[in-house]
Amino acid sequence: MTQGTTLTLLYDGDCPICNRYVTLLQLRENFGTLTLLNARQASPQRSRVEQLGLDLNQGFALFVEEELYFGDRAIQALALMSGKSGLFNKVHHYVFRHAMLARLLYPALVSGRRVLLTLMRRRPIE
Repeated sequence: MTQGTTLTLLYDGDCPICNRYVTLLQLRENFGTLTLLNARQASPQRSRVEQLGLDLNQGFALFVEEELYFGDRAIQALALMSGKSGLFNKVHHYVFRHAMLARLLYPALVSGRRVLLTLMRRRPIE
């Protein structure tokens, strides 16, 4: 992937952990062309994800150009793209670059998000 690659990340903008995660990845510094979209708002990307029958409460969506990565595949793709600058990116890269680890750990992240949103009295994405 090159500096000119267009990335679009569709994630829960009402989730503080999701927001912090996106900030810590420093994707803009590594790629430049990054669009962050709140999955709680209508967009062509959200429509595409929904047409495929994917539940945005179960994962976020990453579009690399026109290719869609969802959930554990998205976190793995981000781990491979985010580089190794800073402690967070190093840990993220070394853990989630492996498809098996991403697949095993991602459900725990989704569950943690669900618990946090419940404690904060925020509704799931509709």
